[in-house]
Amino acid sequence: MNSNKHNTSQKHKIKRENYQIDPNSIPRPNAFNEIYSNESKEPIYFSFINSIPPFSSTFFKVIESENSSCRFIRSSMTKIPVTQSILQQTHLVFGIYFQPFTNIPKYDDEIKKIDLSENYNIIRCKNCRSYINNKYTFGSKNFKCNICNSLNDVFVDESNIINRPTIDFLIKKTDFKPYYLFMIDETQLSFSNGLFSYILNSLNINLDNFHNIENSYIGIVTYNEKEINFYYSDKDEIRLVKVTDINDAFCPIDSKKLFCNIGENKDKILNLIEKITINITNKFENIKKQSIKKNNFLLLNIIQSGIDSLIEHGGRLLIFHNYNNDLNLNEEGLKDKTESLIEKCNNNKITIDQFIYDILSKGKYDNINFNLFSKFSSETGGHFNYYPLFNVESDNLFSNIEINSTLEKIHYDINSIISVNNYYETKFMIRHSKEIDCFEIIGSFLNKNQEAIEFGGCSNDISFGYIFRLIDNLISNQRIHFQIACLYIDNYGYQYLRLFNYTITAEEDINKIYSSLDIDAITKLTLIREVRKSTINPIDDPDKRKKEYTELYKRIVESFVFYRKKGSDDKDMSRLILPSTLKYFPIYINSFIKNKDTFYNYQILSLPIYSVIKMLYPKFYRLDDIQNDQTYFTTNVKDKTLIRHNIGYLNEKLNIIEKPYMLRLSKDSIDFDSAYLIDDGIYINIYIFEYIEFDFYQNIFNCHDWDDCIKNYITSIDDDDENNNNKNNDLKQRILNIITELRNENYDKIQPVRLYFLNERTWKVNKHIILKYLIEDNYNQYSNYVDFLCEIHRDIQKKIDY
Repeated sequence: MNSNKHNTSQKHKIKRENYQIDPNSIPRPNAFNEIYSNESKEPIYFSFINSIPPFSSTFFKVIESENSSCRFIRSSMTKIPVTQSILQQTHLVFGIYFQPFTNIPKYDDEIKKIDLSENYNIIRCKNCRSYINNKYTFGSKNFKCNICNSLNDVFVDESNIINRPTIDFLIKKTDFKPYYLFMIDETQLSFSNGLFSYILNSLNINLDNFHNIENSYIGIVTYNEKEINFYYSDKDEIRLVKVTDINDAFCPIDSKKLFCNIGENKDKILNLIEKITINITNKFENIKKQSIKKNNFLLLNIIQSGIDSLIEHGGRLLIFHNYNNDLNLNEEGLKDKTESLIEKCNNNKITIDQFIYDILSKGKYDNINFNLFSKFSSETGGHFNYYPLFNVESDNLFSNIEINSTLEKIHYDINSIISVNNYYETKFMIRHSKEIDCFEIIGSFLNKNQEAIEFGGCSNDISFGYIFRLIDNLISNQRIHFQIACLYIDNYGYQYLRLFNYTITAEEDINKIYSSLDIDAITKLTLIREVRKSTINPIDDPDKRKKEYTELYKRIVESFVFYRKKGSDDKDMSRLILPSTLKYFPIYINSFIKNKDTFYNYQILSLPIYSVIKMLYPKFYRLDDIQNDQTYFTTNVKDKTLIRHNIGYLNEKLNIIEKPYMLRLSKDSIDFDSAYLIDDGIYINIYIFEYIEFDFYQNIFNCHDWDDCIKNYITSIDDDDENNNNKNNDLKQRILNIITELRNENYDKIQPVRLYFLNERTWKVNKHIILKYLIEDNYNQYSNYVDFLCEIHRDIQKKIDY
C-alpha cells in the first residue's frame, strides 16, 4: 500500500441531482454556534428578562441578573401570547424546563447562600406564600409580591432584601449521612458473561471516589433466583447471612453490621469485595451452563429487602439486575406492591438506581415498556440505566468493541452517582402569576398534575418540565412570574431551601413571540410529551408508529402556517419559511421520528437537555486532516470578521480546546480515506477508514497501517502502555484534548470512547454503526432532512391563500 490518497468509489454518496434543494444551504447546527456570543462578542450570557438562552450544548458562561441561570431553568417561550386562543393557534408548547441540581461550571456565578441561624428570617407573602425574591418591590412600611401582586404591610430591613434570583437558605444541620447499598445479580448468566466480576471490580476502583467519603457508608448484597446473600465484615472475618425464601424478602441483620464506613474501613471493604468475588467464582467455576428459573417477583422482592436495609438511614439503593421480560408491573398484585414500595422510598429518603443489563432478549427490546420498568427509579428520583448486551457471546471485533464500551459505561455510570453530591428528601413547589395555570408536570416519571412533588432523593441530572396555559387575558409587556422552591438535604446532612425565580413577558406581536422561542427547551418539552404516547404502549409496527407522529407533523405545519400568516413580513412564498429561533426544530423532529429504538425514546425523557440535543443532532468532526491543517477560519456572522481556530489546542481566552469544523450529518461527508468522530451525548464514537496517510496510523496507534491495527487488535486510542513511543505525540494529544473537551461539555459525565475500523469491504455489513447517527439521510423508512423540509414547505403553501 502506498501513501497516496485512495480514490474510493463514493457509491455511498447521494447524487446532487437527487436533492430537491441544495443540502448545504439549509439550517443546521454548525461551527458558528458552538460558542455563544453576546452583543459584545463575549461568550457570556446575562440572564435578563426576555433574553434568549444560548444553545444548551454550546460553550457559554452565565452571570445571573434578573432570572435564574438557564442551566437551571429554560422557558420554551420568553414572550408569551396575550390570550390562550392565540397560544393554541401557535401549536407550541408553553412550559419550563427545570434541572434544579445541575453541575455549575467554575466560571459561572456560585449560588448565594444565606445562613438562617444568623438571625435571618425568610420574608414570605401572606397571600400566596411565595418567598422573598429579587422582584419583590419594597416601600417604607410594606412590600408588594410579584407573584400575586398582594401588598403586605410588613417592614423589611434592607439587610433582608434579596438581589439574586437563585438563593440557597441554610435551614439546619441534620444527622443524615449518605448510605449506599449495592445489590448485585449473582446468577450464573451474570457470572458467565463477566458482569458480576466487572461490577465488583468497578466498585473496587471507584472506592476512593465516593463524595464525602469520610461520612459515607457502603453495604454489599448479592442475590440469585433462590436466595439473597448479605455480606459483612466482622473483625477480620467475612460473614454471610442468607435469606433463603426469596418470596419473603427482608433484611436479616442490623444495619450497623451491614454498612461499613468507607473513610475509616477501606481495607476491610476491599477485603470484602475480594472474598465475595472468590466465593462466587468457586460457586460457578465448574458450572458451564445452568437453566434459568424465571421469577416474576424477583426484582420486587430484591428491592423490598434493599429498602428494609436502608429504612433506618435513607440513602441510595443501586440494583444490578438482568432484564426479565416476563415482569409485568401492571399486574394487579405487582402494581399495588410497586406503588407501596415507591411511597416507602419517598417517605424515608431512599432513592433507587437501576442498572439493567439485557442478555436474554438479544437486542429485541423494542417492546420493553421502559416507562413502567424504570418506575422504581423515575418515581424516587434515581437513575435508570439500560445496557443491551445482546452480542455478549460474539467474537466479532465490532461486537467486542460495543461490549467493552458498554461495560465501561457501567463503570462510568456508577462513578457518576457515587462521586457527586446527591440530594435527599427533595420537595418541589411551584408558584406563579395568577393569570396562568400549571396543568401538567412531565418527566421520566409518570405525569403529575399537582404543583407540589417530592422524591426520596435526586441526582444532579434529574430534570422535568412544567406545562402551562393561560386562564386570563394579558396585556402587552405584562410580566408573568415563576418561583420554584426546593427543599433538600445534601450529602453533608445540611438542609437547604433553594429558590429559583424566573420572569417572562406577554406580547401581542406574533413575530416577536416566535423570535423569542428557546429552541432547546421547546424541543425537549415537545418530545417528552410525544414520547409519553409511544413508550407507555410501545409500538413495533413501523406503519402504526408512523401514524403516531402524524399529529406532531401536523402541529409543526400549523405552527409555521400561523407564523407565516400572522408574523412574517416576507411575501416571497417560493422559499422555505422558518422563524429564526425555530430553524433547527424540523431537523430535531426529523431525527426523532426516524429512530424506532424505544430506549432511545426513554432517554429523551430522562437525560438532561444538553445530552438530548446532542442525541438528536450529534456533533460530527473529521480527525485525520488536522495533522496537516492545524488551523481553520470561520467568519463571525455579526461583524464578518475572521475567527482563527487552532484545532486541538487550548484557546487561552476562553480556556477551552478548539474543536474541528462540524460536518453535515450525511453519508456525503464520509470518505473511505479519512477518520471521523461522532459525539452523540452518550458515547464518543471514532471511525477509522482504511486509506489514510501512513503517518496517521503511526502517530495515533504506533502501527504501520489499517491492517496492522486490525492484527494488533487495537481497541483504544488512549493507550497507557509505557512502551508506547507515541505517548507524547502532538497529533494524538490534540485528539485526546478534543475528547476531553467534548466530555467537559457533558458537564463532566464521562462518555466511553468506541473505536471502529471500517473499509469499503466491511461497509455493507457494519455501516449501521455509523449510519444511525447520520440523521440527515433517509433512515428507518423516513425521509431525509432535505425532503422533510420540502414536505413541510409544500404543506404550508397548500394552507395559505395567495
